[in-house]
Amino acid sequence: MEARPQWTRSRDASRGPGGQGFSWHGDLTPWNISRGPDGRLLVWDWERFGTGVPLGFDAVHHFFQRALRRDDPATAAKACVARSLRILAPFGLSAAEARLTALHYLIALADRHAADGHTPLGPPELWLTPLADSLEILL
Repeated sequence: MEARPQWTRSRDASRGPGGQGFSWHGDLTPWNISRGPDGRLLVWDWERFGTGVPLGFDAVHHFFQRALRRDDPATAAKACVARSLRILAPFGLSAAEARLTALHYLIALADRHAADGHTPLGPPELWLTPLADSLEILL
């Protein structure tokens, strides 16, 4: 059996090494990444970098932002939770942990927008609250 780093085996998705939360870029999207001439990935726009978040926030954000290019916010949010297990599979999360991480991410994004004083996705009451209410029984 292949050994995995301890943090990927963690059953507590919000705790990283040393009991702290994980870090994330904060806006990891296709338009903030490019392959460099030597094949390495270049990532920019780090002004949203943060710590203390659950494992996988960047992966969920990347999916959600791509989904918003084709779907309205409510549909993209539902897709984010529906596909959370597949999105977060590389991190070793259970289905319940993946759903919770996706919902936690969506709430954090709505909080960030509120703190910035704008609602680019519309009021969370329209795209987030109905989803959170529908998941309550699963969480």
